[in-house]
Amino acid sequence: MKKILILAFFLPLNVFAQIGWNYLPNAVKDQRIDDVSFINDLTGWVVSSGGGVYKTNNGGLTWITQLSASEYLRSVEFLNDTLGFVGSLDSSVYKTIDGGITWTLLNPSFPEPVHGVCGIGHFGGTIIMVGYYGYPAYILKSTDYGETWNYYDMSLMAAALIDCYFINQDKVFVSGLGTDETGNHGVILRSNDGGINWQEVASTPAEITYCWKLDFPSSMVGYSSQEQLIGNSSHIMKTTDGGNTWSSIYVTDSNIDMQGIGFANDTLGWVGGHSTGMYQTTDGGHNWTYYDFGNNFNRFTFLGQNLGYAVGKSVYKFTGITTGINQIPNPGSESIHDFSFSPNPSSDVLKIKLHIAKNTKVIFEIYNNEGKLMRELADDQFTEGIYNYEFDAKKLPGGIYYVVLRTNEHFLTKSFTVEN
Repeated sequence: MKKILILAFFLPLNVFAQIGWNYLPNAVKDQRIDDVSFINDLTGWVVSSGGGVYKTNNGGLTWITQLSASEYLRSVEFLNDTLGFVGSLDSSVYKTIDGGITWTLLNPSFPEPVHGVCGIGHFGGTIIMVGYYGYPAYILKSTDYGETWNYYDMSLMAAALIDCYFINQDKVFVSGLGTDETGNHGVILRSNDGGINWQEVASTPAEITYCWKLDFPSSMVGYSSQEQLIGNSSHIMKTTDGGNTWSSIYVTDSNIDMQGIGFANDTLGWVGGHSTGMYQTTDGGHNWTYYDFGNNFNRFTFLGQNLGYAVGKSVYKFTGITTGINQIPNPGSESIHDFSFSPNPSSDVLKIKLHIAKNTKVIFEIYNNEGKLMRELADDQFTEGIYNYEFDAKKLPGGIYYVVLRTNEHFLTKSFTVEN
């Protein structure tokens, strides 16, 4: 492996042997491929923002469509070659018992209504689903392969939950966004009894931050990406003692809207987000190198040190060896929803215009520089259109404030200044 990494620096810049990642020419493409689940080297599934479930039986060479839904599909988890689950950002959750040939709506099995499922994890017949990037935070748990479910309100410990990762039958982690009372720091929660009781084991230094995805390349070493909604840098969280303690590690001065994170082993890993390209570390996160490869990453998954997949604008495959596939021109990540405001600086009423390009979930809020929520402008399903808001800034202390937009498709933050 070391020889491959060293020799690759002598290859042309448009060949990405040095990071071992390659494009899959026949892979599905969408605004975003959000999640991926492989049960062996060849058989796997991905889900897309356009509502598609796609399956490969040959390691990503070709894909077949198994479901075309009207929802934004966010998460997928298969327990074996027949039993699988898919979560959406529009409340619907699906189950298959025939490898994806047919799907049934799982929601009637839930004891409480859900708003969406961002992450699914399992160990044996125990399954945990977490929801979702919006409010509230909750856990759905089954101990009988998805036949029956329990619902747990997690709002006292988190405002939102994003991902779930099992170490063994008893030890499981979930990640997400902390409560407003604690400044909306990213949080990681751990259970030592299979998801019955939980404790907070990590909190990010930065406010208005999600701990997004979780990855443990070994039982002692684990990582979590940080989706920082404010600030001009990017960081990850890391543990070296099995998740008892975590530290924040600097990645880059650019805020890449980090979401995807994955490690082939304890030291070799990658991060990526809504921005173009990925960052690679070969020393466990101490140093990072940028590569203009891939786009809009949300999930990395590894089946071994020399086999992995990542999803974003498309599906990418890691083999650890050169294949000579040239780089495909990399489109920039677009913000299909946007907003503007004036005047800035402001000492009176801030007028805000929100543009929603397609039907989506909208959370639209204003925070101060300490991460405290000042006003909720919206938290609802929106149809395409223009929406106008006003925010009275006259009584606010002078300083910097943030308007934060969260939708199914992407997050967007802009700052304004209040002058007294």
